[in-house]
Amino acid sequence: MKQIFYITTILFYSMSYGQLKQVELPKSSEIGKITPLGQKSMYCDKVGDFYMFFYRDDQYEHITEWESFTIENEQDFNMFYDIVMDNFSKIPKDPILLENSVSKITLIYKNLWGTRTMRFSNGVGMSSEFTKKQVQRLFGKR
Repeated sequence: MKQIFYITTILFYSMSYGQLKQVELPKSSEIGKITPLGQKSMYCDKVGDFYMFFYRDDQYEHITEWESFTIENEQDFNMFYDIVMDNFSKIPKDPILLENSVSKITLIYKNLWGTRTMRFSNGVGMSSEFTKKQVQRLFGKR
């Protein structure tokens, strides 16, 4: 009797959790990109309600590795853009850490020879340095 119970339990469990479903992927549209010297360095895609940022990890010279972070909705996307652009004018000394339920993002600003630049980081890799004009292009504002 115990064996029949175990066998039916295992069969029921495997049938209920072992099914595959095919789901449709939401359409992806490119918001903006940064392509210095014709090579894609960073880009932003909107997939459904999410804004996904992909950047080439700048920590390696000979290895091309891509990192990413996600912004959840349009309101957060606009708030993120405002935070990034506002800090170009005041250049904070310390990195700025932003966090949402999906990812953590670090913004690092520099003022080098009169040119203000910034980098994105998700805690694993770091992007190249970008100017204000390049960041505007990334967010589709130029």
